[in-house]
Amino acid sequence: MNQSVSYISTNKDLVSFCHRLKHSEWLAVDTEFKRESTYFPLLCLIQIATENEIACIDALEIEDLSSLYDVLLNPSIVKVIHSAKQDLEAFYCSMGMVLTPVFDTQIAAAFLGDQEQIGYAALVEKYTKIRLAKTHTRADWSKRPLVPALLDYAADDVKYLGFIYETQKQALNKIERYAWAQEEFTLLTSLHHYAPDPKTAWQRIKRMGHLDVQQLTLLMRLASWREKEAMEKNKPRQWIIKDQVLVDIACSSAQNNVMIKVQNLSDTLYLRIKSECFMVQKNEEVLAQNDVHNTQPVTAQEVSHIAMLQALVKVRATQLKLPPSLLATRKEIKQLVRGERPLSLLQGWRKTVIGEPLLERIQDTLDLN
Repeated sequence: MNQSVSYISTNKDLVSFCHRLKHSEWLAVDTEFKRESTYFPLLCLIQIATENEIACIDALEIEDLSSLYDVLLNPSIVKVIHSAKQDLEAFYCSMGMVLTPVFDTQIAAAFLGDQEQIGYAALVEKYTKIRLAKTHTRADWSKRPLVPALLDYAADDVKYLGFIYETQKQALNKIERYAWAQEEFTLLTSLHHYAPDPKTAWQRIKRMGHLDVQQLTLLMRLASWREKEAMEKNKPRQWIIKDQVLVDIACSSAQNNVMIKVQNLSDTLYLRIKSECFMVQKNEEVLAQNDVHNTQPVTAQEVSHIAMLQALVKVRATQLKLPPSLLATRKEIKQLVRGERPLSLLQGWRKTVIGEPLLERIQDTLDLN
């Protein structure tokens, strides 16, 4: 953990650095990006660490990052990342591909009995007794030049990852859970996590359980349209039109052609939304009944069944010394109760550990009734 640190801002230096990485077994990776005013993350800095060196690579100054991407996409090199999803998304938006294979130290920590969302600083302190500074957590990484204090802070984000990786890998193998973690890493690198799909954008909207089929159909169309607009203009979806406004419009407009008055709604937006309302009224597109069912509030009977299964999950998690949500989330349990298949808890390591016992309990309850 006494690596030399360098700042790379030219293509020549990047190519030279990447040449030294080609035969690495693993690389510790982190990113700094900006997203407050954009739909897609703006990749600003990429930190890479090996056993011997750390490089802070200026993704804004270097026009051609292909030499680095060639190394990162090498399937024989493990990319070690803490809480990898946002970093993988930033890389996907930049290069159009998902890094693989990945070892996520946050996921590994959960399998070793730590809290599921443990932070990088907490892991560093656990394994090295070193406390990291948190002075630049809200820095604007798009500003140039990057001051030395920022670069030191960025380098720390990968400095200890290699040591943590080696320690966790050994510990996971010792308790025979490395294969479990590996399944999670593979799921993490699935393309559907990172390729935007406007057709499913409506599923991110909350508080829509009171909507009927026609209202949900309209909300689906509006959310899909908004997603495409946000992508095209590279603006946050809430800047196009807020979630609650979409829900209000869906509630008031699906049954009739009367548009609610929305403050600051432009004529262009008004006409587009009115067009979507008209398309729904023509019944050209209707949501699947299963989609509608899953948005509805849980019934009293479902609450009882969910609580029963959550208790079983908690008992099993205690036995395995794992966070209960790593076995099954409440959302997954609700989906299971409502008969939705397939689910992640019915696949891979979860199937035997918790999925099949939950199905057996559901069947026992049905038999009793």
